[in-house]
Amino acid sequence: MKLSALAQLVGGELVGDGEIEIARVAGLDRAGAGDVSFVAGKKEYAAAKANNPQFAAISALIVGADFAADADGADFALIKAQNPAVAFVLASQQLAPPPLLPKITHPSAVIHEKTKFGKNIKIGANAVVERFVEIGDNTVVGAGAVIGENCRIGADCVIYPNATIYYGCVVGDGCIIHAGAVIGADGFGFQWDGKEHLKIPQTGNVVLGKKVEVGANSTIDRARFGSTTIGDDCKIDNLVHIAHNCQIGAHCVFAGLVGVSGSVQMGEGVICGGQSGFADHLKIGNGVRVLAKSGVMNDMPDGVLCGGEPALEARDGYRQYHNIRYAARHFKDLAKRVEKLENASADEKSAAEKPGEKL
Repeated sequence: MKLSALAQLVGGELVGDGEIEIARVAGLDRAGAGDVSFVAGKKEYAAAKANNPQFAAISALIVGADFAADADGADFALIKAQNPAVAFVLASQQLAPPPLLPKITHPSAVIHEKTKFGKNIKIGANAVVERFVEIGDNTVVGAGAVIGENCRIGADCVIYPNATIYYGCVVGDGCIIHAGAVIGADGFGFQWDGKEHLKIPQTGNVVLGKKVEVGANSTIDRARFGSTTIGDDCKIDNLVHIAHNCQIGAHCVFAGLVGVSGSVQMGEGVICGGQSGFADHLKIGNGVRVLAKSGVMNDMPDGVLCGGEPALEARDGYRQYHNIRYAARHFKDLAKRVEKLENASADEKSAAEKPGEKL
């Protein structure tokens, strides 16, 4: 597409030749002719200029509004944007090649006659769609995926191969479910009766909001009663587990290997670092940030940064850290003083044991 059209698409100011044809987006370290790239900072720019042999041939750069060309006079066409990172994402969405998904409904797909499909639905080879399923317009279901009875799948969704959506679950418009993900497996509920663990029926479902992305081999368990809910625009990485009855607000982000125990209530915009974990029945406020490998054992108020095992609010954690360092420093000083006193006492004792001179 022409650079002028791309600038308009991303809402940036064009500086240079708008007739340049842009074919791809590329990283600054390997971009060349036909590419548009993104300048994150001066260090990245300098490193690319030194190490990328195609640097001078780059067709265009997306830069910040205050970007100034360097002294060597490199002649790039520019798109100046208030938020160049966002502008580059928009350009990537336009220019990136589409994912390899089914182009037609494969004859080997098993589709129950009592289904309700919108327009332009594609179902891959050996996928299974059970009875009373509803699927919205333009949704694609990959090979080997399974959509259980009474599920409702929104429009413009992508369900990748071998994903499984259990019976009765709801997936909002624009969701992406990656390969191997399981939506709606039974919650981990058992009752010990003195002899064995009795299975507690999990009679609810899972409801995903709009534009939720669930990573490969992640699992979201169905509720015991009601629904496990995931709010709009939540992004869930690979190998994440969200247990039954959790209520997750909009715009939350879960990095890989996060584990959320049952009945956690999480506000909007929470960011969970990799391998962090949450005890059950917690209330996590809006905008909380959890550092990687943290174990959250207590409720967290809005907006805090927390970390550690068990996780503490950053201000408390820093205070404890400084107290420990203070104590360690003074303990070391005290140990030296004790050693000095012991040595002095030993010298005094030795002197006392020597026979004195007779007068």
